[in-house]
Amino acid sequence: MTVNRLISSYEKLPTLEKSILQILSIAYHQLNQTQLKQCLMQTGIKAATGEGFDSVTKHGGFKLMRPALDTLLEQNFLQGKNRSYLLIDRRIVEIITRQTIAAKKFKPYLEAVQTVLNLTEETLGTNLRLESDHLFAAIRILFYQKKMDQIKSLYRKYKDRIKYVDSLSEILGEISCNPFDPAWVQSLPAEIHTNLFQKPLIEDFLYCQNKAEHFDYIEQLVLSDSDRCESGLQAIVLEKWMLTGKSRKIENWLKKHQTDNTENSLCQQGWMAFLQGKNERAIQYYEAAFEILKKNSGKRKIYFDNFMGVFFCISLDEGE
Repeated sequence: MTVNRLISSYEKLPTLEKSILQILSIAYHQLNQTQLKQCLMQTGIKAATGEGFDSVTKHGGFKLMRPALDTLLEQNFLQGKNRSYLLIDRRIVEIITRQTIAAKKFKPYLEAVQTVLNLTEETLGTNLRLESDHLFAAIRILFYQKKMDQIKSLYRKYKDRIKYVDSLSEILGEISCNPFDPAWVQSLPAEIHTNLFQKPLIEDFLYCQNKAEHFDYIEQLVLSDSDRCESGLQAIVLEKWMLTGKSRKIENWLKKHQTDNTENSLCQQGWMAFLQGKNERAIQYYEAAFEILKKNSGKRKIYFDNFMGVFFCISLDEGE
């Protein structure tokens, strides 16, 4: 079933089924029926009959959940094939979590999920078999509360205790880009933006392709002078404008940054001077940019590590 059809079906679900999916989306890690019943009890959610899960026995609670769980299994919301393995379809997990937040139900469910699965920084290590999904789930919870400093602390504390854990950038990219949501991506710090988006743009240059995703978003970061855009990522966008003949965009950007004594501003001015046949002037701009590069790197031997170096060499060649 497609994602659109799943979400359409989700929106038509009865209250209990929808609440179960919301809890499973926040949990991310699989739950069993006992854990789900605990979450339902703590959040005060009632069965379709109106009975509370705290007013029945364990077996009685399972019986109350059974019709709802069977519905979710039949409609392919869960990855498992039985009621003992409750794991939400990964294609819709972020969509449902975001809808849960929009409906102001995230916080009421959050404490129950964290308690049942030990997903706080203090309790994560108490899980008998600490897995990458535990860490991923704990990071998701913090991400959707926009607690970036706590995410970094949690990752540093537990990453070496888990085999085959992804980098923090990869984890945050998977959360915020599944599907891509500018509002949530914008909450990522500048260095994560660089890690996520710079490499695909460089590969586009190297292989003469146009496969990098979300360029409109990245371009807007540059146009708006966003503090989420580091100079390296900014340079790649500026270079793409140069290589694709977007001189008007470069000119407009330079109107705001012509007096900036930065590597990127000076390189752009050098490129524009080169296009105008002012090769000596272009070399002066590139040399000034190179001095800034050397100063900022603190290294004795340093080179432009991007296309700025190529343009610099072309200018030198033409200037002879």
